[in-house]
Amino acid sequence: MKFLHKEMQFSLEELREVYRKNPKLLLYSVDENLREKIIFFFILQLNMEPKHVRKLLLSYPQVMDYNLENHLVPIAHYLMTELEFSSIELRSILLKFPRLFTHSLIKIKHVTGFLRYELQLDANQVKRVLFQSPQVLGLDAEGNLKQKIEFLRSRLNLTEYELSVVLSKMPTLLGCSIQNNLLPKVEYLESVLLSQSKHSNKSPTILKDTVLKQPTLLGYSLDSRIRPRMEQLMQAGVPLEKITVGISMTERKFQEWLSSSESKRKRLDNAKLYDSAALGYLSETLNFGVSEIDLIRASLPSECTEWGASKLRARIRYLREVLGVSLGELRDIILAYPLLLDLSPESVTRERLNKLQKAGFNIHDNLRSITYNDQDFEKLVKPFLNQHRPSKSNVSFLREKLRLDEKEERMLLSRLPSIENNPNRKTLEDRANYLVKEFNNNVKLAKTAILHQPTLLQLSLARVILPRMEKIRSFHALDSITTAQL
Repeated sequence: MKFLHKEMQFSLEELREVYRKNPKLLLYSVDENLREKIIFFFILQLNMEPKHVRKLLLSYPQVMDYNLENHLVPIAHYLMTELEFSSIELRSILLKFPRLFTHSLIKIKHVTGFLRYELQLDANQVKRVLFQSPQVLGLDAEGNLKQKIEFLRSRLNLTEYELSVVLSKMPTLLGCSIQNNLLPKVEYLESVLLSQSKHSNKSPTILKDTVLKQPTLLGYSLDSRIRPRMEQLMQAGVPLEKITVGISMTERKFQEWLSSSESKRKRLDNAKLYDSAALGYLSETLNFGVSEIDLIRASLPSECTEWGASKLRARIRYLREVLGVSLGELRDIILAYPLLLDLSPESVTRERLNKLQKAGFNIHDNLRSITYNDQDFEKLVKPFLNQHRPSKSNVSFLREKLRLDEKEERMLLSRLPSIENNPNRKTLEDRANYLVKEFNNNVKLAKTAILHQPTLLQLSLARVILPRMEKIRSFHALDSITTAQL
């Protein structure tokens, strides 16, 4: 007891548990038995540490009952020389399967030979099977082991090579019960996958193809993992064979992936519905119905169906930046002025928006002007474009807008010196005006946020500020929003 307690660092509680499981340990000589096996075999030969010894003996203290020279050493020698396991690998095997030494060397050689020559696994595959699932060594090669192999081969219609691939990638399948584990999983997967294939052009070998792509699928719990995730794939309209991608993910990652896959499927469905990737994207992003898309299409050039979704995405981002609106507000604006989406080379929409901006117009209030003929539009903006009105500096604008005193002005300049020479005055004004508006026109709150985090005046209104404000608006009162959340 002193040897295990002092040198192997067993606690008294652990020693009581070990001796309860194997009282014969109290009869063994420390120097002629315990020390020789633990120090010279487990620690020096298998590179175990005291914590590994404690784990092994707490799990299966009967391992100390076996003869060192006639049993333990020959088995270790065979596994390390014939199968080329390293001492570290053998240590790992023993900790996963402490009852390894309950089997004779003849039994271990027989099971290994069965895997190598009957199942036609190569040496590396045999090594992988035994390392990942050493419990296989305890199976009856001519009984339950052979039955499981035949079950997998026949139910999945696997060739010898395909069977070897499945077992080398998921060797723990050989330790699963046919009736209580493998059969229910195979029957469930077969029923849902084949049901899908009847309503599509899927191959009748879809079950086999799915298992070959991800053999670990059969290792997950049917009720806790496989069935719930297959049902969610069906609800989201995602192809069921995609279970090979989602089965191994954590729940959070799976939900993120599922949402992304569902959006992609909707985008493809919309693209097919409207015969246009761009209009499909528009329908998905702004939640337009069929009649609304038809209305927008009728106002745009006929080649709009050939526009790319990426270009339309850039136009929507530009419009949100210029107008300073949310997606919901932009939806209503586009329904009123579909020409805002005109991407044709002849379109003057973007040019007119830029002119309105340069002339100092409130673009949102003058959107109707994009429908004017050239003469009327020029008549509207030319007088203002030709004026050389002295403009206030950025700092002067912010001083008036945020009611900055001299100390606050110096603080802002010290933390954001580039603001004084920022040439894009209109964008700066839009950001400041938007922030004041979002804080319910409470200038004091907006000023506090900007002084605390001046880079708010540099963030993109459409790509950063608007989306984040929309996301946190439903969770926080505006006066409690921190600049870190923005």
